[in-house]
Amino acid sequence: MLDYRNQLERKLQRSNAELRRAGIGLDITRLHPMDHPWRYRVTAGISLGHAAGFRRHGSQSIVGLTDCPIAHPLIGDVAAHINRQLEAGALPNFRGDMVVEVRVLEAGSADSLHLAIVPSPGSQHASIDQVLPLAKSLARLPAVAGIVYRHRQELPQLIFGEPYGTTVIEGRRFAVSAATFLQTNTRMLPALLRSMSEAHRSVSGEVVVDVYGGVGLFGLFRAHDGARVIEIELDPVGIEAAQLSAQWQNLDSVEFRAGTAETVMGRIEHADTVIVDPPRSGLTPKVVDAIGRLRPHRILYVSCLARSLARDIVDLARFGYRPGCVEAFDFYPQTYHVELFSPLELVDG
Repeated sequence: MLDYRNQLERKLQRSNAELRRAGIGLDITRLHPMDHPWRYRVTAGISLGHAAGFRRHGSQSIVGLTDCPIAHPLIGDVAAHINRQLEAGALPNFRGDMVVEVRVLEAGSADSLHLAIVPSPGSQHASIDQVLPLAKSLARLPAVAGIVYRHRQELPQLIFGEPYGTTVIEGRRFAVSAATFLQTNTRMLPALLRSMSEAHRSVSGEVVVDVYGGVGLFGLFRAHDGARVIEIELDPVGIEAAQLSAQWQNLDSVEFRAGTAETVMGRIEHADTVIVDPPRSGLTPKVVDAIGRLRPHRILYVSCLARSLARDIVDLARFGYRPGCVEAFDFYPQTYHVELFSPLELVDG
């Protein structure tokens, strides 16, 4: 119900209130808005039942949709196609037990799609044979470059096209799929990457640990500055994508370690810089303690929730870290979410 200017003001107020509540004597120092705050989402999870769409707020019921004004138009094309097939009886009622994860690939003049078909754990459709009619139907869409099937945390099985697509960010190719994590608003990533470089530009030989590495986005950009990078990621699909991206970018100074942040961080002996982009819940106490044990010179913290960021800044202060600033990036217009970035420096040693 708010226009874009008021949305931004509300987000700043909410985020600053969380920082003050935690006792951090620092308000957000810089806000990065979007020039065009629509059609920015390049990922979506389309739930399937009697219709294809999104879950109603606070409910498991599915609202059938053929478009969403904050999503890339190709996402609406996928939903519209599935709804036509459901209405014609060409696909069964999946009763809410199936999701099609969609990622738009932005790598040139014509955007394309990568899709992952993901059944619920107890679904009667939880086998690749059961989803083949859906996959064959989706493969008829001209923009689809690849389709994979993924059940639980098992490795994806390729059904059609390529296992990974390409998204270009700041002129560099990254391997992504609908089964990997990468920010849903790629138009705001250059601004975030610039702020990270302004906060600290890596030097040759510096050790950078990218704790929640995903497909390697933040760590690989640091490797181009000359750093030796250690990528930590639990999902083997993310690790494989990051390895492929490093190969495409001719980087040989990146090491990949699969496992939980808590486990892998406990085995690292040295770090000059640590990058963290944790889930909304923030850092676990074990990760905070591991960072404190390593005593890197700086921490580059990317957060999608002000409350967990403020809590972790307070926890890291026990080890001598202080935030230099907190910047806000409006990755999610028309929602109450906002992305935050804070570089923390070790000030007592």
